Amino acid sequence: MAKSVSSSAPDRGVPQPMTGCFVRLAWLLGGNVVLLCIAILIARDTQWTLTTKDAVFWCVVASVLLLRFVDFKWFDGRRLDGSPVTARDQRRWVAAFIGAWLALWIVGQSVELDA
Repeated sequence: MAKSVSSSAPDRGVPQPMTGCFVRLAWLLGGNVVLLCIAILIARDTQWTLTTKDAVFWCVVASVLLLRFVDFKWFDGRRLDGSPVTARDQRRWVAAFIGAWLALWIVGQSVELDA
């Protein structure tokens, strides 16, 4: 008896390049960890002072967005349930990602953590 495979499940028979795995790890985990560390460093500075940390923060945000786009466009980006990412999913993720990090950046600028 043949097994029924859902059409939304990724095809496990075709090997995927490791580059796609590294791209996915970079935007999913690495970029967010780096952003959180930079946000903490920003919060330790004087309130509402723009420094190179802020520039690096927004460059990392842009890099994560670029990596997510590369994953979506060239490496068959998938959602957590295994179905392919759609353009609508991509737009919603970009809006949520920018909104969340913008809010954290504003909080980081508004507080002054003791060293």
